[in-house]
Amino acid sequence: MTTSEDRLIELETRLAFQDDTIEDLSQTVAQQQKKIDDLTRMVKIINKQMTALPQGLSEDSANEPPPPHY
Repeated sequence: MTTSEDRLIELETRLAFQDDTIEDLSQTVAQQQKKIDDLTRMVKIINKQMTALPQGLSEDSANEPPPPHY
């Protein structure tokens, strides 16, 4: 049978491992959030660039002159 002191040591050990795991998870979440923020910023830039493109690019190609090799 384990003594109260043995149980206390086991609980303290488990708590220390849990603290390490929580710290690791916290750092991982922070890194992921930074990546999400960076990607969100990139998408906003790309959207601005897409809206700045001339609108005529999506028109029907029948109005365009034939390529020079014809």
